[in-house]
Amino acid sequence: MVVFEVRNAPALRGLVVFVSLLALLLVLPGVSNAADNVGPAPVKSLTATGSTTRIYLNWADNTERDLAGYHVYRSERSDGGFRRLTSVLRKISDYPDLTAPAGLRSYYRVVAVDRSGNASRIVSLSAIRRDTTRPATPIGLTAARTESGALLTWVPNTEPDLSLYRLTRATTPAGPFTWVARLDPGATSYLDTAAAAGTGYYYRLVAVDLSGNASAPATATLVAPDLTPPAPVSSLTATGTVADVTLDWADSTEADLAGYRIYRADASDGPFSPIGDGLVTASGYQDTTALPRTPYWYRVTAVDLAGNESEPVTVEGTRLVGYDPIPGADLTVAPDGSGDMLTIAEALAAATGTEPFVIGIRPGTYPESFTITRPNLTLLGAGAAPGDVVITDDKSAGTLKPDGTPYGTTGSATVTVRANDVTARNLTIENAYVETGTGNEQAVALKTQGDRLVFDAVRLLGDQDTLYADSPAPGVLARSYYVTSYVEGDVDFVFGRGTAVFDRSTLFASTRQNPSNNGYLTAASTDISLPYGFLITDSTVLSDAPPKSFHLGRPWQPSGDPSAIAQVVIRDTVLPEAIKDAPWTDMTSTFSWRDARLFEYRNSGPGAGINPDRPQLTDAQALRYTKWTYLAGSDGWNPTYMLVWRARGS
Repeated sequence: MVVFEVRNAPALRGLVVFVSLLALLLVLPGVSNAADNVGPAPVKSLTATGSTTRIYLNWADNTERDLAGYHVYRSERSDGGFRRLTSVLRKISDYPDLTAPAGLRSYYRVVAVDRSGNASRIVSLSAIRRDTTRPATPIGLTAARTESGALLTWVPNTEPDLSLYRLTRATTPAGPFTWVARLDPGATSYLDTAAAAGTGYYYRLVAVDLSGNASAPATATLVAPDLTPPAPVSSLTATGTVADVTLDWADSTEADLAGYRIYRADASDGPFSPIGDGLVTASGYQDTTALPRTPYWYRVTAVDLAGNESEPVTVEGTRLVGYDPIPGADLTVAPDGSGDMLTIAEALAAATGTEPFVIGIRPGTYPESFTITRPNLTLLGAGAAPGDVVITDDKSAGTLKPDGTPYGTTGSATVTVRANDVTARNLTIENAYVETGTGNEQAVALKTQGDRLVFDAVRLLGDQDTLYADSPAPGVLARSYYVTSYVEGDVDFVFGRGTAVFDRSTLFASTRQNPSNNGYLTAASTDISLPYGFLITDSTVLSDAPPKSFHLGRPWQPSGDPSAIAQVVIRDTVLPEAIKDAPWTDMTSTFSWRDARLFEYRNSGPGAGINPDRPQLTDAQALRYTKWTYLAGSDGWNPTYMLVWRARGS
């Protein structure tokens, strides 16, 4: 310490002191006259201890000589909003916070301040002033069994100081309870995947607040599953009626019965499939979906509220058939047994004699092939549309017979008509053979050889050679009339030496996915002695083939027969853009289409046209090529008159 003493001249005392201090600062080494802007060191060893009355903060004393004191700040958030608690600098290294909110976490900051007003870096920590109030017991706790375990749900607590939930469980109500999970305060559910599927559990859920206070436990019980199935049903019977198969059995006496489950199979060894709409609660069931004359095997089981199912009891039952003949039919064919016969072939075999005879056919699919040799016969489809009655087979010319030889084109036919005066109405004849692109793929749906045949509202479906309009021999007249009908195919799908008229009908030329040649609508082999072959009149040709890729036809000379000079007229018909500009072509190199009798007249549509490759009838010639002239023959046959009368009078 430097002491300045001025014994005399009081007026000079202050000047002497000032000068002496200035001189001292100038001569003492390491002493600067710069301002102090260096803050104290941060406080160390800061702790906070919460009790029910306060939060007590304590830290180590700072060692700076120019320390002025400490400031303490508090917030309810860690990221801001701090308020200073010390109104003046605190001289000692602790602080009792008596105003901290109870039960909530408080966040603190402590800084040291020197005499120049410099503050240290902040030191932070948090603590909770403990309260003694327990959280509310969680409400709404439930436990439900799922495939993955036990699912617990509850309503969340609303206390702001909630810290967590503790979940425990036991296998008896009194315990011991073992820890399951510690859950966040926002949780409202927990899936206990460790819960054994066949074990019952007692759960407790406790809410814990930030002060460590625990609520009274909420409880939930997961009942052990019932794994015992009911007893099998007894006295099971099955009674067939015209309306159904009626099942009946004795009432089950199980207290927890939920109902009965019904199964059905086509064979005694199954497979069995459930029928009906869920569980049946009555001790009986009427199976109205059973087909008549079809035996079924039924199984009935009892099911309890836990879903346990009894051993099945089996019984056989068959629905009876009520005779339901088609009005106006001499014989009725029905696949459900409600007619006289199950198949058309059976009905044909039973239709003896030569007088007019009508076979009515109920809706259904008939997978059969047959030949009609009885004259004066009508096949009448009894559906709402031709597609409701379908006669189908799938043989091609290359398909092998049981003796190893191929069926050939004629043998591939689904239906063959050799008799005269046969009519088919409102049905479909199909050859369902699927083309492979190799081998002999002629697949005939219908072959005709008889005379005076009528096909009214009939669909003929196939690909190559769908309709074979033939005759018993070259030069023999065999007339067939197709009205409001539909013929579909690709290659030569209307062919043969017969006389055929297509009136107000639709012919569909199917694509073979070829950009330039997808097929031929006709392949006539009309004998030179006959003036008429095929006539398509007042009809529509449709196609899904590319533009200009389909022919109207080509002349066919079977086995090189020079007398086969095709005769085809297509008139007053709408043609699609798939038809080629030169629509007629040769089948062989030995006979030109130009030497055949191929004509058009007054056609329309995007596929129609007139050019040197499309011979046209004159108006005078067209009078000789009508549906009446084609069909009249020497007996004046006119089925168009009969059909007009039938349509008006029926």
